Amino acid sequence: MPARRTTTAEKKLKGTYQACRENKSVPVSTGELGSAPDYMTDQEKAIWSEISAKLPEGVGTAADSLAFEVLVKLMSKFRSESLTGTETTLLLRSLSKFGATPQDRGTVSVPPVKGHNKFADI
Repeated sequence: MPARRTTTAEKKLKGTYQACRENKSVPVSTGELGSAPDYMTDQEKAIWSEISAKLPEGVGTAADSLAFEVLVKLMSKFRSESLTGTETTLLLRSLSKFGATPQDRGTVSVPPVKGHNKFADI
């Protein structure tokens, strides 16, 4: 199985970034995750709010809403104790994609937050 490609953010952190090898066509997601869709049950809407509030800063955008919906549906099924073994594996993988497990928080890359430059006033 081939190795996972290293993101540009990871390369910059490691100091191995080379501009000539950057993938310029990586899509940039804009917009926030937002609230749960209207067609979800009240329990699923509560789970949506709970998990989205616990996501690491910068994780979960509008482009992730479909995958996040799958995560919410699986968590709802987990809490009703009707999840199969295969679905449990899928739930854990979904959580890891959003950096919601201790091991995976270090692997999630988010764009840096642009703040005020304290040297701009000089």
